[in-house]
Amino acid sequence: MPKIRPFTKEDTQAVMNLWYDTTVYDQDFIPRAFWDAVRPQVTEHYLPASDTWVACDEKGAILGFISLLEDLIGALFVRRDCQSRGIGQALIIHAAGYRSSLCVEVYEKNQRAIAFYCRCGFVETNRFTQEETGERVIRKVRN
Repeated sequence: MPKIRPFTKEDTQAVMNLWYDTTVYDQDFIPRAFWDAVRPQVTEHYLPASDTWVACDEKGAILGFISLLEDLIGALFVRRDCQSRGIGQALIIHAAGYRSSLCVEVYEKNQRAIAFYCRCGFVETNRFTQEETGERVIRKVRN
């Protein structure tokens, strides 16, 4: 299992590269230009405002991360070459130790993420259309 530790400012570049690479690949139904446009906001505003933890290997390389705004999982990403190894689930279990419940919003077209959150005990509460992308989003909660 990976070591999970709090995010530090020195992790910013590695976390943002992981976020971008994974997001562009997993959300390929949204134009790359959208992710290019929001990247500065994520870097400068979102990361500093969230509670973020990183999962690292024995050498300290970042394998994944989770970011929370209150009880909302705003980001949960695992390096593509490290997926399906329990890292995402370990990050959720870690974050759940700090919150009484967790919620997440997942694109309806991201079936792999939807299945992952179902396996982690999240249940759907509602669906809506995201204004910025026009994509349908499923909101899920885990108590």
